[in-house]
Amino acid sequence: MRGMRSRLARIERRLERVRATRDLPQSAVVLYSPSERDLAAAKAANPRAPIIALTLTPRTARPV
Repeated sequence: MRGMRSRLARIERRLERVRATRDLPQSAVVLYSPSERDLAAAKAANPRAPIIALTLTPRTARPV
């Protein structure tokens, strides 16, 4: 459980950095390691909202 919490904290910090540097609205849709189907569904459900797709690597979460 401890490892999962630290991973989630890392993701949340990275997401805040992405939001700060890109001036994204709070309505942005965030997907973690999305598939093509996930991206298409998010775009269909929220056509005007920006989509942030984060991919987890062993040490960081980075935008794709």
